[in-house]
Amino acid sequence: MIPILYPVNVLAPPSVVTTTGAAAGFPNRRLYDGDIGLLWRDSAAGTRDITVDGGFARTIDTVILGAGHTLAGLTVTVLSGATVGGGTSRTSFTAGGPGVPHRHPFGPVTDRWWVVRCTSPSLAPAIPELVLSLGTPFPSSPVLRGHEVGQRSQVIDLESYGGYEWNLVRGPVRWTASYPLVQMTAAERDTLLAAHRALDGGARACYLTDGEGVTRWVTWADRHVRLTSATPARYDGLLQFREVLGAP
Repeated sequence: MIPILYPVNVLAPPSVVTTTGAAAGFPNRRLYDGDIGLLWRDSAAGTRDITVDGGFARTIDTVILGAGHTLAGLTVTVLSGATVGGGTSRTSFTAGGPGVPHRHPFGPVTDRWWVVRCTSPSLAPAIPELVLSLGTPFPSSPVLRGHEVGQRSQVIDLESYGGYEWNLVRGPVRWTASYPLVQMTAAERDTLLAAHRALDGGARACYLTDGEGVTRWVTWADRHVRLTSATPARYDGLLQFREVLGAP
């Protein structure tokens, strides 16, 4: 599959997010604060709603539940409408396990008001990061010329004046990827630059689904997007991403 980036989360400000009830110490902002290590938790079990006023009509084609959610095996429904309380069901799915983000794509819908309804009969639902977004696919082959995948260690190598060596492991290794793009059109170029701007030039993290269908929380590793043009109206570049294990 073609990699897909999700640079805009409709829950984020200036949208206004309300919930059926947030438990003390687990506020609504944790649904969109960019820190996948912090949970939002509802105050009770049952059918619980997360309501988003986008301020204006927004187009969405994907919902993503962050890893660590408590909705495994439960039904999640996405509704939307032009006015509050007038939602039409757009999609429904059974949430997967909490070990990895759960991505659920559906046909694009444009509306101002959105509701994510969690049916959790015995446990108050909790989600570390909830994303409603319109995916930005990478250009397809032959513009996308393969990719390079690696992993970045979290190890600091240390050495004493006497030559004694040791290291400090700061955390798990992190996935990295580079995607070379050749002969992009101006429209493809502008789409990628818009995604970079939406992430404040790489200051904020977002979800990326790679060519194998794995969804990760990543940051745009190269803050400066550089494009070259050897052919008129065609552009070459390299997109680099790095997995984020917490807040960027």
